Amino acid sequence: MAVLTISPTFRYQDSDNAKELLANLSGTDKENRRWVAREIQNVDIQNYEKLLSDKAVVKYFSLERPWTSDGIKARLKNWENRYKEGHPHGALTIFDEQNHFIGYIIAGEGNEEGVSEVAYVLSHEYWNRGIGQSALSKIVDDWGTEVRKIGLGKGIEKLGKQHQMVEKRFQCFKKKALKQFYASVRPINIPSWHILEKVGFTYAKSAVENADDPIDFNIKGFDLPSLDHYSQLESFIEELYKKQEIKVDKRYFMINDNDKIYTFNRMSDGKIRFHYEKEIC
Repeated sequence: MAVLTISPTFRYQDSDNAKELLANLSGTDKENRRWVAREIQNVDIQNYEKLLSDKAVVKYFSLERPWTSDGIKARLKNWENRYKEGHPHGALTIFDEQNHFIGYIIAGEGNEEGVSEVAYVLSHEYWNRGIGQSALSKIVDDWGTEVRKIGLGKGIEKLGKQHQMVEKRFQCFKKKALKQFYASVRPINIPSWHILEKVGFTYAKSAVENADDPIDFNIKGFDLPSLDHYSQLESFIEELYKKQEIKVDKRYFMINDNDKIYTFNRMSDGKIRFHYEKEIC
């Protein structure tokens, strides 16, 4: 069976049916050590079970508690099946130069048309090496650009009869081509949202309740803590909820004392999260 290359990142093993998608990315950390990433495979299961059962690793991720073995297997199967069906929005498993497991990054389907929600999880021995920022940059700058172009049918005209089939496979974001990345993060998880901002994410602007009347740190009458104390900020937002000044799962703008805008909400699980987005260029 001939392999069909459709872009620098993507190839199809089943070229006739545009299925069995292969993906690859690579980059370097801040000390110029190389990492590589490829589509998730069934052989990765043990690495993922170790990673997602580590309390330190999942402290601020997803449910913020270790995943069950059954939950991990089900999630991996779902991601793996996306590639088998020819879609690009599954997890990418990351390895170092010695082929040691680092973690994963995923740009999956978001809650709105054309939107991909991004997240990554790294083994703690690889923290503070710049891998998260490097991998996210590659997703935003390379992966995202290719996925959008292919989903719009651009650059794949040479594929002939497979052109429309491949284009449709890449329209996997609520059946639309990719146009925007989205991410959410706990305010207290400062390194993660700093990385989002460094790679070009800005505060989310869609579906905001108080767009014309943001909670402003500069206006007297708001007894707001400094954004240097994020645990206090989360407590303050919780108080707003108790006073019925904000609602669950609704987004709100706040402006800090440096006139920087943040989008936040209180989720139904009680967690406070910042919301970010980035348009695909």
